[in-house]
Order: sequence, then structure tokens, then C-alpha cells
Amino acid sequence: MFGQDNLGNIPFAISGVAIGVLAFGILMAALLPVLRHKRKASLAKGFVSIMISLALLHSGVIVIYLFSQKRVLACLVGELVGFFVCWTLFAVYCMMSSRRK
Repeated sequence: MFGQDNLGNIPFAISGVAIGVLAFGILMAALLPVLRHKRKASLAKGFVSIMISLALLHSGVIVIYLFSQKRVLACLVGELVGFFVCWTLFAVYCMMSSRRK
């Protein structure tokens, strides 16, 4: 099922997941204080966190591309999985916390 070439993609996919989770964490650093009513929403801070998150995602792909062009797709898939799993977990958390109120 897994050839030797596909097993080589696993570290790059895992690094992509880590980059995706880190990029999501940057967004949450700006969003959670607003959701917890500790800070007012700021358009500038929101845009800055989005730009930093996107820069991190793009930088991860560029670094992987420089190391191994054949492994870029594995890194991209890992980034997408990490980022969207975090968004899904955050959405579930928001839905569950709104039921408690």
C-alpha cells in the first residue's frame, strides 16, 4: 500500500500539520480575547493576525519547496488538514459553549 516514496512524505505532511496548527494559533491569539470579552474587536489586529497566519503558511510551503520539490504536495495537504481540523474543533467548541448559556 505504501511505497518507499510515499513513506518519505510522512515527515513533510506532519510538518505541514504543525505549520497549519501554528497558523491557526496565531489567529486565535487575536480572536480569543475578543470572544472572552477581555478586549474590543479591532479590525487592524484582525487583519494583522490574518496576514501573519498567511505569511506563515506560505513560508512553510516555500521552505519545503527549497528542500524538496517533490514533497510540496504532502506539506500542503498537511497544512490544510491541520488548519481545517483546528477550525472544525473551534466551531464545535463555539457551538457547545453557546448551548451552555
